[in-house]
Amino acid sequence: MSKISHSEIVEHSGRADPKHHENVYRVNEPASLPWEAPVAFRTVPTYSGPLKNANQSAFRAETDAEAVAVWLAERASSSPNTAMAYRKEVERLIFWLADQGLTLSDTSREDYIRYAVFLQNPEPKARWVNPKRVRRDHKGWMPFQSGLTPATAKQSLSICKAMLSYLHTNGWLTANTMPEPRILIKTKPIERSEQIALRQVPPGLMQELRKFAGEYELEDRDFMNWSPSAVELHKKFIQARMKVILDLAGILGARSSDLTNGNLKDIGPFHDNGNTYWVWTIKKGKGQKDRLVPIPSSIMEALATLRVWLGLTPYPETDEPPCPIVPRAKEFPRQGDTVNPGKLKPIGRSGLYRLMDSFFAAFASKLKEEGRNGQAGLMEKASLHWLRHTAGKAMVKKTGGDLNATRKMLGHSSIQTTADYSETSTAELAEILNRHNRNDE
Repeated sequence: MSKISHSEIVEHSGRADPKHHENVYRVNEPASLPWEAPVAFRTVPTYSGPLKNANQSAFRAETDAEAVAVWLAERASSSPNTAMAYRKEVERLIFWLADQGLTLSDTSREDYIRYAVFLQNPEPKARWVNPKRVRRDHKGWMPFQSGLTPATAKQSLSICKAMLSYLHTNGWLTANTMPEPRILIKTKPIERSEQIALRQVPPGLMQELRKFAGEYELEDRDFMNWSPSAVELHKKFIQARMKVILDLAGILGARSSDLTNGNLKDIGPFHDNGNTYWVWTIKKGKGQKDRLVPIPSSIMEALATLRVWLGLTPYPETDEPPCPIVPRAKEFPRQGDTVNPGKLKPIGRSGLYRLMDSFFAAFASKLKEEGRNGQAGLMEKASLHWLRHTAGKAMVKKTGGDLNATRKMLGHSSIQTTADYSETSTAELAEILNRHNRNDE
C-alpha cells in the first residue's frame, strides 16, 4: 500500500484540509499490522485522527491498530477461537478504512453508514472478494468470499461496535461514533430455533453424506511421483478422516476448535459401575473448560479405521505417540504405505473449513446429477457448523426432549441456549399437520 497523502485523506473522509488541523493530524508512512496479516492487506495508516485521546494513559500502543491488538489479546486470553473470529471482523473494518485513507480515530458516523452497505456488497469485487476459501498467507486471500447477509453483516458490526466501545471506555478514543448496528442494518426478525432448523442436514441426507464420504476423493490432489501404494493409502485416509469428522460433528456436535485441537490420546476408557465406556476429553473447549463426551461404538469403529490408516492400533494404547484427531494430509508419505503418526500435524481451522466446503460442494454436484436440485441447493449452502446443529436437533429427539443431556453433549453453558433446539420449527410443524391430515383422511 502506497503512502497516504493529505489530499487522499481529504478526498475519502470528506473533512476539511488537514492543514487546518495540524494539532490533530499526524500523517505517517503506513505500517504493518501488529499481528499476522495477509500480504495484500498488511499495511494501514498510522496517523492519529481527531478522535484519538492525546491524554490517554491506559495503553502503551502508539497506533489505532496496536490498540486493537490489545483488545484482541485480552479476548484471546479467555478464548483464542473467539479472538480469531473477532479479528476477522475488525480486520475487515480496518482494511476498508485504510482503503478510504482513514483510520479508526478518524471515522465519522457517515463512514459507518457507508461501511454497512459495503459489508453486504464489497466493491470492487476484484479487490475484496475471492469465492474460494484460501489460506491467509496465500496471494489470492481476500477478506470476503461473498457479500454478507444482513444478519451476518449486523453481527460483524456488533463485534466492531464492542471493540470501539472498549477503546472509548478505556480512554483511547474520545468517542464511539458507530451508530447502533440495528439502525445501520434492518433485518427481518427470525427466531434462533428457525435459524437452527434451516441450517442443518436432514436425517436422510446425513446418512447419504456419510456413505458419500466412503467414496470421496480430493479433486485438486496431484499424485505425480507418488507410488501406487502411497496414493491408495492417501485416499483411504481422506475417506476415513471425513467419516470421523461427520460423526464427531454431526452426531456428537463437536465444534471446529474441538476437531482442530483434539488428539487421539484424548480418547480413552471410562469405568463406572462395572461398565466401560469410551470417552473423549475435550480439553480447553469453549470458555477454556474441559468436558467429557462419551463415544458410542459406531463412532469408535470409524475412529478405529482412521487409526489403522494412520499407523496406529485400532484402539488406544497408553504408550502410543500423540496424533491429531483430524490430521492434515501434508505429512503423508509419497512413497510406500507406512505413516509415522508422531509426525502428523493437525489440520488448521481454515484448512478444515476449506475441506468441508469442497466436500459439501462435491456432494451437491452428485445430487444435481441425480436430478435432486432442491437438496443440492441446500447442500451448496451447508457448512461445518450445520453438522453441530444437526447433532443438537437429533439429540433432542433421541432423548425425548431431555435438554440437560443435549446441553451436556453440546457443551452449552446455559440451558436457555440448548432450549432453542427443542423448539418446533415451521418445517416440523408442517410435517406434523400433514401427517395428521393424512391420518384423518
